[in-house]
Amino acid sequence: MGNTQEKPSGSGGGGARPYQATAGSGTRSRGGGSVEKPHTQRAPEKGVANGTQMENSPAGGQEEQGRPAVDTSYLDAPAGALPPHLGRLKNEGNHLFKHGQFGDALEKYTQAIDGCAEAGIDSPEDLCILYSNRAACYLKDGNSRDCIQDCTKALELQPYSLKPLLRRAMAYESLERYRKAYVDYKTVLQIDTGVQAAHDSIHRITKLLIEQDGPEWREKLPEIPVVPLSVQQEHRQKPVSIEQAQARATRAAQEEGE
Repeated sequence: MGNTQEKPSGSGGGGARPYQATAGSGTRSRGGGSVEKPHTQRAPEKGVANGTQMENSPAGGQEEQGRPAVDTSYLDAPAGALPPHLGRLKNEGNHLFKHGQFGDALEKYTQAIDGCAEAGIDSPEDLCILYSNRAACYLKDGNSRDCIQDCTKALELQPYSLKPLLRRAMAYESLERYRKAYVDYKTVLQIDTGVQAAHDSIHRITKLLIEQDGPEWREKLPEIPVVPLSVQQEHRQKPVSIEQAQARATRAAQEEGE
């Protein structure tokens, strides 16, 4: 909430008393810090700011009557090895992306990437995530070429990273670069056989390539990289969401039926 304005107490007999600074007296600044109160102003009446009656919020702060306080706790969520100011940019980007504000999210990820370069931060895992997240924004906005570029940077930092591989495959497919899309989807499935989107796209692209290149369509494909077993095992050991577990179980049942 913005800086609170001190409201002088009601007029009464006598002049204004000098303001006495007390421990912890300070108004909240927009940057999250506090600023010292001017000594020429009198302390505000309890529960009054900017002439508006205030109520204590459940989070321990204050909120205007009838208007809930904005929760910004997500900004301080863990953000890998990034310093706090860059971690907040990344978390804000994630929050904006989840709420469909892809252009604003893209700006936050860009600021975080530029901030890493300025600070000399060389954390392949964190930079890979930032590039992959920005690629997701490009993909949502229909900018497939920049999506491919960012996914490629992410994969240079962390080879065989699942999300940039999948996003790049989708971007290739949207540009009708089906051979490259096929290779990336196949690589994704070496890492995780439960990615249903990759299975569906493989079936769809196979039909298109047969129509385009004929019976010898496989011979015209770029080489499909072999994902090291260590990478596959590392991915399997990662905690999976309920959705991922359900997708893997469904896929296993389908393969058993086939």
